[in-house]
Amino acid sequence: MITLLYLVFIIFFLASSNYKKSYLRKAADVREEAMISIIIPAKDEEENIEAIIESTLNQNYPKDRYEIIVVNDRSKDRTRELAEKFTA
Repeated sequence: MITLLYLVFIIFFLASSNYKKSYLRKAADVREEAMISIIIPAKDEEENIEAIIESTLNQNYPKDRYEIIVVNDRSKDRTRELAEKFTA
């Protein structure tokens, strides 16, 4: 009886493992094709905005498949000036 349960467990584990691999492969294919927008809200983020944008640019996602939108909420510091350094 224990051997039978163990066998069922192994079969279930292997089946779910193959399903996960198949699912991850499909997810990776979709990821490569999807165009995404990354929205960064910012207000008085002079100390952080460069690091945030650089971190976003260093993602493993294809650079031609995403855009970064920085929304400056009337900052009173140099947030806008620092963010504009990254514009093309």
